[in-house]
Amino acid sequence: MQRVLLMMADIRPPSLSPQGVVKLLNDYFPFKHIAESSVKELNSYDDRNYYFRGHFLGNIPKSEHSSSENEFVLKVLNWRDSEMKSTVEMQTEVKKFLFSKGINVPFPVASVNGTEIVTLSGSSLFSYSEVSCDSQAAQYHYHARVLTYLPGKLLSDVFVSPSVMFQLGEYIGSVSREMKLFSHPGASARKLLQWDLQHLLTLRSLADKSISDLDKLQVIHKNFHDFEENVVPMMPTLPHSICHNDLNDMNIIVEENQLGDVEVVGLIDFNDCVYTPTVFDLGIAMAYASLERPDPLKSVAPLLSGYLKENPLTEKEINLLYYVILGRLTQTCVNGEYTYHSDPSNKYILTHLKPAWETISKIQATGKKVCDEIWHDAASKTLKDYLFN
Repeated sequence: MQRVLLMMADIRPPSLSPQGVVKLLNDYFPFKHIAESSVKELNSYDDRNYYFRGHFLGNIPKSEHSSSENEFVLKVLNWRDSEMKSTVEMQTEVKKFLFSKGINVPFPVASVNGTEIVTLSGSSLFSYSEVSCDSQAAQYHYHARVLTYLPGKLLSDVFVSPSVMFQLGEYIGSVSREMKLFSHPGASARKLLQWDLQHLLTLRSLADKSISDLDKLQVIHKNFHDFEENVVPMMPTLPHSICHNDLNDMNIIVEENQLGDVEVVGLIDFNDCVYTPTVFDLGIAMAYASLERPDPLKSVAPLLSGYLKENPLTEKEINLLYYVILGRLTQTCVNGEYTYHSDPSNKYILTHLKPAWETISKIQATGKKVCDEIWHDAASKTLKDYLFN
């Protein structure tokens, strides 16, 4: 099958009314007492997510930081991702796998026919929407799933101190360590994804079309060149695994007590999972954690320290992190500019767009040599070194 770059601005499912959400759930999932007033659409880049409360007529396993018995999320995938059912099955299985390892993730619940994935034709899905279905939309199909809801705050809503950054690294490192043990055929079935760093260079032409500021475009092309020269030749030699691939501060769940102490307790949104160099997940997390920081590279050093405690990396992998971080920030800028200009109503994409441009400038000004010194120092530090900073 021809590999196609997946751009998400034009392929989101139709929005559903609260009544439509309740009707869809009653038709396909074993719930009762669904509170229509509780239905709320959540932020999503390319799908539709709806929070709701209701009573599930089945068994749901519990964890240390278990979700509420009556809180759930209905996820309706865009039609392009829905074409890759084995990849959607992988997303379901990886959540069940991590849950079995004690990592707090949304747990998929079964539909009335016993499967976790429900397939809806375009005309069927639109029957739950107030948007009319045209002939083109009718030919698509969409996958719907229900997941348990993880209570807590988003990492983006709390102050991230150096000690919290270290703890975040530990958490992500433990996820990476466990994910090395997971495999699924759906990983190789995934079509080319615009957020997969392995294929960063495919965004070159999109950057030329989407970025009108020539100075910004020059910055982006430098990042393309550096990634091509330093990372691409090394990729075949790096350890690979199925990775989360979207470890940003809106996908990390934390708990905060009355004293302001923050604990990382959960991870959501596995829709971008890919089989890729394992170190890319760390670089992606560091890229997002570096946003809106006066000294981006120094600020994420505790994250690296915590990660290495749980999942050691080779010196070769650590040396690539500078370029991997800039690679993810480049994706954020290129995809963000394209998506926002294609769909100005999608405000979610703006969350990281402006800070990404600013952070690229700061990191490039710091340079690779200073970055290597920061990483070398961080590799030997423990949580105690960050507790009072």
